[in-house]
Amino acid sequence: MELGRWMKDLTTAGRQTWMRMEWKTIKLSDCKCPPDPPKLETNVWTEITSPNYPQVYCPNMNCQYFLTAPAGYQIIMNFTNFDTEAFEDRLAIFKGRNVTQKHQELYHGRIYFNSLLRFDNDTVTLLFVSDYSNQRSGFRILASCEPMYDNGFSSTHFIFSGMFLIMVLLASLGAVMFVNRHRLLPSRFFRNPVYIPTVVYSEGYQADEPTARVY
Repeated sequence: MELGRWMKDLTTAGRQTWMRMEWKTIKLSDCKCPPDPPKLETNVWTEITSPNYPQVYCPNMNCQYFLTAPAGYQIIMNFTNFDTEAFEDRLAIFKGRNVTQKHQELYHGRIYFNSLLRFDNDTVTLLFVSDYSNQRSGFRILASCEPMYDNGFSSTHFIFSGMFLIMVLLASLGAVMFVNRHRLLPSRFFRNPVYIPTVVYSEGYQADEPTARVY
């Protein structure tokens, strides 16, 4: 039995129409879910692919990939290729082994990834599901792991947190220096002469208009 998809090339010249049709076949023996990858290691990238990759994957597939890393490490992924039928053939990513919970990520269609994906967990499950039609090349992932800090922050989060803390300290130091500097300046920089009109009386005489005293 042959499975696959038609590829059509239509060329029209005058009243004549030429059609080239190509049938890409898939062996039934290739319609199997790949085995689970080995336990991930640091500085070692493990390849994970859709069934029959780089050829088109099979219809009606339901494959689970369990990824595990050493305790205290988190899983990182590098998607080098992703091309599935939009909305119908999907790759869902779950934390842990429970695929009945809400997925953390869901991908379908043609996607280009420009950065690594990080999951702050030492166990991740990938679930790939395809329907009966329009198979494509699928996906290829390189997976590895990296240390995860005690409070759940990855190394990247730790770096950004440290930079933010340094910026706060510098801002606080600048504020203290500003206050101390202005404390040393003469008081005339902070207090302008104020002219307060007052009425001055002398014995037996009352001024017609008030005079001004300078304080």
